[in-house]
Amino acid sequence: MAILRYSASADNTITNAFRSNLESTSRATGSNMGYADAVEVFSIYGQVSNSSGQTQELARTLIKFPTTAMAADRAASPQRLPDSGSVSWYLKMFNAEHPFTLPENFTLRIAPITTDWSEGTGLDMDEYKDRGVSNWTSATSPAAAATATVTWYTGDRPEIGDTITIIDAAGLSKTYIAAAAEDLTADPPEWYASNTTTTQVDSLQNCIESANGHDGSITVSQDGTGLIMTLTSLATGYAGNTTITVDGATSGQLSATDFSGGSSHTPWTAQGGDYSATQNYDITFPEGYENLETDITGLVEWWLNGGQTNYGVGVRLIPTQEAYAATANTGSGIIANTSGAKVTYYTKKFFARGTEFFFKRPVIEARWDSRTTDDRGNMYFSSSAVLQNENLYTLYYYNYVRGRLQNLPGTTNASGIANGKLKVCFYSGSSTPKGDRLKIWNGGTCVTASLVSGKTGIYNCQVALTAAATPVTKVFDVWFTASADSEVATATYATQSFNIAKIPNYQSVPTFEYDNTVTNLRSSYSKNETARFRVFSRNKSWNPNLYVKATSNIPTVVNQSASFAVFRTTDNLPVISYGTGSDMHTYMSYDLSGNYCDVNMNLLEPDYMYNIKFAFYNDSIGSWVEQPQTFKFRVEE
Repeated sequence: MAILRYSASADNTITNAFRSNLESTSRATGSNMGYADAVEVFSIYGQVSNSSGQTQELARTLIKFPTTAMAADRAASPQRLPDSGSVSWYLKMFNAEHPFTLPENFTLRIAPITTDWSEGTGLDMDEYKDRGVSNWTSATSPAAAATATVTWYTGDRPEIGDTITIIDAAGLSKTYIAAAAEDLTADPPEWYASNTTTTQVDSLQNCIESANGHDGSITVSQDGTGLIMTLTSLATGYAGNTTITVDGATSGQLSATDFSGGSSHTPWTAQGGDYSATQNYDITFPEGYENLETDITGLVEWWLNGGQTNYGVGVRLIPTQEAYAATANTGSGIIANTSGAKVTYYTKKFFARGTEFFFKRPVIEARWDSRTTDDRGNMYFSSSAVLQNENLYTLYYYNYVRGRLQNLPGTTNASGIANGKLKVCFYSGSSTPKGDRLKIWNGGTCVTASLVSGKTGIYNCQVALTAAATPVTKVFDVWFTASADSEVATATYATQSFNIAKIPNYQSVPTFEYDNTVTNLRSSYSKNETARFRVFSRNKSWNPNLYVKATSNIPTVVNQSASFAVFRTTDNLPVISYGTGSDMHTYMSYDLSGNYCDVNMNLLEPDYMYNIKFAFYNDSIGSWVEQPQTFKFRVEE
């Protein structure tokens, strides 16, 4: 098996949506959902109408993956991950069902993020009460709390009906009205316009800090004179500290951009996140409930080769499907989008990395073809009825020393590349090689072998043998070293053998059916091991007589195109699907003993039972056929 999965290391949903009260100035631009168990993408057009026209509300997903782990696996010895060009990378995110409206026929864009960001610890995806970073306006947290200042005049106090609007650094807006008496039950609360400045200041502080006011998102302190109020916003801001003046002549407004949190944080260059226009991927969801699975090989290799620093990807609707807005409004988080949609796409959710569902967590999956295709158990003489390249068969030699694979000395150069000195020749015989070397398809008697790419101590060669008038049934292959321009052996490493026959032909369309068993199946496996499953297959029509059954070893059928899949037993959830496409990542290897596959158990959730199943490609019908047998095993901690 050739699959590695890298789980997300950070994720978050950022939004400029209105809070649940739908106040046209009360947006959640400072909200954070970094610890939520789902992430969300939506666009809402026209839920609120204000002086600027129909409103825009957007949500986008940020998600980051550990490329340092990917690079380490590629640099490991032995290499756990192939070099660039030999592996495909897939982003996989899983649909989270919810009780809200689900859009259909929409397109999400995957784009690399160009600014580093912090995940945050927010959970609230409904009221947007958790604030912090990252959020719609900022990528990382400032070093200090966001603050702003309100200064009062002693001789010109506000009167009944005067207002002050305060928008905290997270975008929560409240307009407080001066009244004949303090009323903390009003929404927003009303403050007491008395003849005493300190009384007015005290009353406004009560209103701001009350449950119907900013409810803890802003705390207020006063200086010794009672004329200067310092407002500290729980959410961080990114503009300069601003002082507004409150007097009897004008109303005042303190906006989200007036709160400052210090200089060490990082605002987004553009609200809603900073994204590269390179290596973008668009995925359409016809029904809406589909999972997201797309090939992002170019992007991951771009990260790994240093072309772009990995800050993760953003997932959002394409621009023509995000809501229309005529002009931007930095203070309220609105993004100008004159080509945007005047319809709503609400809402698509995916499981986040914090979900309890093991197989629903977002991952980047590496896939590649790691098959060993040793034809030793499936050898035929060359035939004019077969395409030329299909007459070539591959033989392997495994140099195990004390149970460990090692490279043969003197067969590779300093860069580990085969130097042409390892050769293979062929003999007939019954129990040992006899006579002269057999001639091969090119008229010679030897072929050159090489080290299998990415493998230690595994060598292969390709050969085609032509049947004589009286064909031999057993061939011995001898592996030896010789100088590059010679076939005279200087050292012999191994003598092996294989049976060979003429390729069969059929008078009618064949029907292939098999009985299969896993010869080394165990009842349970550790989550930290890689287990090899060896499959013995025989033709279902094989019907030996009693003598043959008692005296012969039953030959295994080698299926050159075989794949496996793993399902969770309790609900038949496919946790490793058949990889029968171009990546061939669940294709099975084969050798003299038949087909086999290696399953990395850390891909499976412990303490569950699983089924492994097999599918063989049937050339006569041009289709994959899933085998009826199921083999169960358990994964333990």
